[in-house]
Amino acid sequence: MRRLSPETFDELCPSSMLPVRMRNKWAPLVLRLLGEGAQPFSELRRALPRTSPKELTRALRSLEHDGFLTHDADAADYTLTPLGQSLLAVLLDVYAWTAEHWDELIDARERADQETGLRVTNALTRNIQNAGTVAGRRATAPEADAAVPAPPPPRPARSRRP
Repeated sequence: MRRLSPETFDELCPSSMLPVRMRNKWAPLVLRLLGEGAQPFSELRRALPRTSPKELTRALRSLEHDGFLTHDADAADYTLTPLGQSLLAVLLDVYAWTAEHWDELIDARERADQETGLRVTNALTRNIQNAGTVAGRRATAPEADAAVPAPPPPRPARSRRP
């Protein structure tokens, strides 16, 4: 196997120019929602109830900055650009792969939890916990063409100090 050179991931490497920054977990979901057509902020917010308005705004600005969507101030809509549509096609393949390998992913997580004695909570395990089991059966993979995973139950309200 060929070893990668130290210059592989330099500043101008395509890997370091990854368009959808992994630090913004909402960006791929926004792209997927906008794949259905132009939508105003309020509709995007309604479809992504687990995100705050600030997080959603950050994702939208990032995607707009990178040329994946446009914002029409007159219509108050966000729309995918041709560049955004081409990236969405790749993401849809990733979503389909995830649905196809759902059981393997769940098995790997459960094995790791048993081996380490730790329960790593992340989006995948939270979605499984929220879906739970139905009639003793394990939660199934989300449909590859589903718009967005089902939201978790609402968080308990925080008490405010006087």
